[in-house]
Amino acid sequence: MNILNLFSRLPLLAVLILIMLLLLAVPSCGHLPTSLQRGLLVIPGLGRSDRLQTVEHNIKMLEPYLTGPSPVLDCVIYIYTPRDSTSDFWKQEQSLNNIGKHCDFIEHHGRRVTENLYMVQPSLIEGIYDFVFILFDDCKLIGIKESDTVFPLANMLHIVDRNKLTIASPRVVGANTGGGQKFRLIMQTPAIEGTEGYVSTFVEMFCWVIRTNAYRALWQLLYPSVNPFGWGYDFWFDYYGKLKVPGHKMGITSNIMVKHDQDFSAPGEGRTDTASVKEKWKGVQNQEKYYKNYLGIDLTNIRQHLDLSNTSWNGAVKGYLY
Repeated sequence: MNILNLFSRLPLLAVLILIMLLLLAVPSCGHLPTSLQRGLLVIPGLGRSDRLQTVEHNIKMLEPYLTGPSPVLDCVIYIYTPRDSTSDFWKQEQSLNNIGKHCDFIEHHGRRVTENLYMVQPSLIEGIYDFVFILFDDCKLIGIKESDTVFPLANMLHIVDRNKLTIASPRVVGANTGGGQKFRLIMQTPAIEGTEGYVSTFVEMFCWVIRTNAYRALWQLLYPSVNPFGWGYDFWFDYYGKLKVPGHKMGITSNIMVKHDQDFSAPGEGRTDTASVKEKWKGVQNQEKYYKNYLGIDLTNIRQHLDLSNTSWNGAVKGYLY
């Protein structure tokens, strides 16, 4: 018996109920069967033409989540390059128009990532969004397969929900490995067969899906007036999150990938921030001193006693994601 014959034999009410059940069974980017229904995509710094191409690619990969009658994502991008700059950034009109169809631009000239994130105040987004999607301009989204044209955000949200994570990052191809800290390698380590990735006490910020309550804790750690460079937060946050967020747990969804897309070989490419290591380290020390003296939080001790089982690639691993 085909489905048309089945419908013809059922009362009207039963047909309507059956249609509703069939519709509910069809997954849609506009409604996700997870507690994470609505998110705010934040790109907290953009102002270079090469990075503009990366962001345009990313917005295209996220388009199904940004469109429709009930989009999963709203989007805001902070622009640090002024319009009267000698840079050709603002001349890329087609790319800017393509991105601007889905994202609001906020011109915040000369500001850094932490200064822009600090503008996304928790009190303005709580009750509206379930999560914040922080995506740096030098991270290129990748599909599950090379030919995919949509980033598997729905998959990532399911993993976050199923494993009760408060923060998740995809695997980051080309993530930082400096300082001889081998535990950082977990950011670019493939998942163990039969798992989706790792529960980890260290998750570097490149591309974070973070629940709104955990975002409030991150925001409380931001202190851009003395530490605008972004150093220190990856080391402080796990411990601080456990103080502030019930059930705090971080994970790396290692079957889902992004690429840390930096080309140091070409003139003008690579890192935008020209601050010296000495300046950045001074920012870390100033913030640690302030939090200890005025807030009673010993960030220095937290940084020096990161929760590691060992110093190898899996030192920060506390379990697996399924």
